Amino acid sequence: MYAMNSRKKCREIGLPVLIAAFLCISLFGGGSVQAQTPFTAGQPQSTMVRQLWFGYLNGVEKMEGERWYFRHHAPEFIRWYGPWLRRYETFNAFDPPADAVQRYGARPGKYTEMWWGSVDDYRDSRSGTSRPYTPGTWKLSTEVILTAMTMIPAYPTDIHAGEEVNPDVPVVRWMRVLRYPEGVSQEEGDEWYRTVYAEEARKLPGLLWYVSYKTVDFRAPRPSGPYVKWHRVDEMWFPDMAAWKKAALEGSVKFTAPHWAKDRSEPFVEMYSNLIRVKPDVDFLHDLPNMNLR
Repeated sequence: MYAMNSRKKCREIGLPVLIAAFLCISLFGGGSVQAQTPFTAGQPQSTMVRQLWFGYLNGVEKMEGERWYFRHHAPEFIRWYGPWLRRYETFNAFDPPADAVQRYGARPGKYTEMWWGSVDDYRDSRSGTSRPYTPGTWKLSTEVILTAMTMIPAYPTDIHAGEEVNPDVPVVRWMRVLRYPEGVSQEEGDEWYRTVYAEEARKLPGLLWYVSYKTVDFRAPRPSGPYVKWHRVDEMWFPDMAAWKKAALEGSVKFTAPHWAKDRSEPFVEMYSNLIRVKPDVDFLHDLPNMNLR
């Protein structure tokens, strides 16, 4: 009954049925609805933000990394920041082909999302004294095991292409974070991205859904590391890896380089990316207490 009322509430604010199913679970709750579907851009307005970690534990032996992550780091993080966290999920990234590593900065490891009620909530959680963590046993720098971290709004800034996706059909999500070259302003870069690049990218064969997000300034009084400005995140959905490879690596669309591009080959900007599924492998706020930790 509560799930039905949640869906009714979403319809009242004008959301498409499939998108509403996802948002109802996230924002209003719900029991029986299990759909994982796209967001809608800018409606309803929300202060909620998503902190994204690309290529996490990249280069660390999988079992060693997961043992530390699941047994030590995630429980400690929840202990310190749980009161502010709305969602904390991690996804196993597919191992990318060599061409994607070189061209799109694709990385293995994990892609992690943390949802906060607002940027202020995130900053409030970072106030006060530092919190102790159990260190990993590997001898790799943070730059190696974490490719990029940024923050975006809960809802896309722009929807470039998309149609209703059957939530029961597996898809591949291509999550990408990008930065314009030095000397290119956010406004100039975004104008090119939205009016030129996105218009060409939306023609990629097999593309099911394509949105992008303008990043959020999340600098805090006590940061967890140096602040690195990334300008935009985009997200593309494909039916499977074969469709993604055809679209991304076989040159099916001719892209127009901006005049300021230092690299004349697409994507023309600094970029890192992860290939993941729709549903997370671990929902730390709900799965962790019941996990069989090795």
